Amino acid sequence: MKYVQWALGVLILYFSYTYLEKGLSGYGFKLEHIQLVFFGALLVLYSLYHLWEGEDMHSARRMEKSLFALFALVGGLVLAHCVLTPSSSANLVSATAATPAIATETEGKLTWYLNREDAVKAAHEQGKPIFVDFFAYWCANGKEFEHLTLTDRGLINSLKKVVLLKIYDEE
Repeated sequence: MKYVQWALGVLILYFSYTYLEKGLSGYGFKLEHIQLVFFGALLVLYSLYHLWEGEDMHSARRMEKSLFALFALVGGLVLAHCVLTPSSSANLVSATAATPAIATETEGKLTWYLNREDAVKAAHEQGKPIFVDFFAYWCANGKEFEHLTLTDRGLINSLKKVVLLKIYDEE
């Protein structure tokens, strides 16, 4: 029965992570921040569980409780860092004030235009077609496509042959 409990516990952790990922990505958190939040929350909860049980205060138990208190503190700091640090979802780059600003976003090896007019102008100058990505932070398909544009070499090479335009859904 113990193995069944462990297996169900792992499943619960997996589903809680996927729900956390979907929820926080809707607020613009990057994947690495979501993983830190999950790790920090697990560390805090695990430490508090062990701090809560038992009142036996012999020296070994006191040392163990101190260690779990430290784990809870570290987990809390990780959570505070992830929540309080603004997670900019876009790496926006603009030109100097002397020239008109062209908003782009670089993710991995690809640079996306964020303005339709700039993308059309670049496509015309380069003689390339335009690839449009309609993206929303709450969209699971959009997140999966974003992951593929960072990891799939074939897709990356194909997208380098076109002008990339990303249109964010704000509503």
